Amino acid sequence: MAKTNASYIRDDLEAQLRSQGKNGKYYDDLVNDYIYYLGLRTKLKEDIRVKGLRYKTTNAAGKEVEKANESIVNLTKVTTL
Repeated sequence: MAKTNASYIRDDLEAQLRSQGKNGKYYDDLVNDYIYYLGLRTKLKEDIRVKGLRYKTTNAAGKEVEKANESIVNLTKVTTL
C-alpha cells in the first residue's frame, strides 16, 4: 500500500521529535492531533473546490437560495491553530 502525504508528515514529525529527545505519550498525542487537523484541512479544501465560495440549496420553505460555503470560515480556523 502506498504511503499517503499524512504518513510522510507523521514520520517526519516523529523523526524530528526523536532527534530532539522528545518522546512519550504527550508528543504522540500532539502528532496525532496535527495529523487529524491535516485531514480536516484537506476535507475542507476539497469541499471548497467542489462547491466554491457560494452554493445553492433549498431552504425549509422550498425556495432555492444561495449560501456562503462555511468551509471557508472553518478552514481559516483550522489553519490558525
